[in-house]
Amino acid sequence: MRLRPVPRPSLPALGPILLLAATLALSSCVPGNTKPSPAEISAADGAAALARQGQFDQAAQAYLALAAQYGGHADRYRLLAAEAWREEGRIDAAAPTLAQIKRANLQGDDTVRFDLLRADLALHRHDAAAALRLTTQPTVAVPEALQLRLFELRARAQAATGDHWGAARTRVQMDDHLQGLDRAENR
Repeated sequence: MRLRPVPRPSLPALGPILLLAATLALSSCVPGNTKPSPAEISAADGAAALARQGQFDQAAQAYLALAAQYGGHADRYRLLAAEAWREEGRIDAAAPTLAQIKRANLQGDDTVRFDLLRADLALHRHDAAAALRLTTQPTVAVPEALQLRLFELRARAQAATGDHWGAARTRVQMDDHLQGLDRAENR
């Protein structure tokens, strides 16, 4: 009795199969664009209510708890926590949280809000050049609701870098968005 060798697929032939299996295994580890659960929505609404009531530190803590519990939306919740601290006047408290956020994971207006927070922090740390870079990105579309904040941060950055004419031009752009006392103070 003679044994015949059993043909085995060669390693190069298995390459595409192994690559496909590895890709599928790794893609299952990456959270997709998941919809929030009712429990997550309820907790997020509770955190937002704290912020509306002026309890910014508690809101920030609630958002951080959401970030820890719901990894698919963690960067958005970290952004909301950082914004709560900013509203409380504690931009330094937001710095470690901002450092954890991956801009690529943010969607829609969140990317602009993230950049504005980073510009605010840069101005607080006397890094006007970084703030100016973050507020003069030509390819970023800024929603109407955030334009006033962008102009204000840009004008402060321009003034801090010695570009007083640029700051004045930016303040003129702000004027159309202001009314009453705010408009008078801007002039």
